[in-house]
Amino acid sequence: ASYFAGTVIGPFIADASSEATDPAGRVVGGIVICRMPADDASPGGPWVTEVFVEPDQQGHGVGRALFARAVGELRVAGETSLRLAVQIDNPARHVYERLGFATDSAWSRLVL
Repeated sequence: ASYFAGTVIGPFIADASSEATDPAGRVVGGIVICRMPADDASPGGPWVTEVFVEPDQQGHGVGRALFARAVGELRVAGETSLRLAVQIDNPARHVYERLGFATDSAWSRLVL
């Protein structure tokens, strides 16, 4: 509840967030966009805070459709960017690059 209330990350942007269902009504994907506040590490604004596509639906355009809808709604609202954070070894990284996302910063981590 606190996530959707905007007290954890930032306010939930309902118009840009959505779910995808198959013909039987099963949820097979979803995207959540929140307005993150600016700070020293981030310019703030709309961020993808959650995105998923069920494994049996991957490669069928579900994720692309979710992102296209989010971007369209954000453009209508006058937004000029959408950001996300992804680990460099995330297998979905190439999907985000094909959608037009570009790397503008990187962090390092040490796996213990």
